[in-house]
Amino acid sequence: MSSAATAATTVTEGRRARMTTSRRLSVMMLGMTVLVLAGGGIGAAALSHTAAVSDRLADHISPARTAVSRLESGLLEQVAAVRGYVVTGDPEALRRYEDGVAAERATARRARDLLSGEPDARRELDGALALAERWRAEYPARLIAARRAGEGAAELAPVVRRGGVAFDAAQAALTGLEARLDR
Repeated sequence: MSSAATAATTVTEGRRARMTTSRRLSVMMLGMTVLVLAGGGIGAAALSHTAAVSDRLADHISPARTAVSRLESGLLEQVAAVRGYVVTGDPEALRRYEDGVAAERATARRARDLLSGEPDARRELDGALALAERWRAEYPARLIAARRAGEGAAELAPVVRRGGVAFDAAQAALTGLEARLDR
């Protein structure tokens, strides 16, 4: 082969090598771009999910947890007011009980609204409230009627004790719901 032909072959091979290197660089840059865009998309999706979960906690779960805690302390206040009325016959204690029941119902409505997107927690709340209603129907209503009819505290003491067991079930249900919301 002539030196001119050899030189032409070398130039052609050099161009091919450069084109191959150029293509390789282009493919690598395209691949890196795809990876960066995919990583950005995944990061944006994760950030969006985190924001949604944070909003759910701040706007619904945390206020519902506070409302359930208020329900539990409100029940304790009702127990104290009923016992106070049974012992003393003081109408002020009865008024505190009635105010407590009204406050509980308002708080329960708010808790139900807050837990509208949490069907399991909502069912648990409804179960706890049903136990509280049953306790109220079986014990405070009975104790209040008996005290108004003139029965004394000593005669009503066994009913007060039995009511404590029913109350404990309602309180335990609310405590369980609080634990669920904490999780």
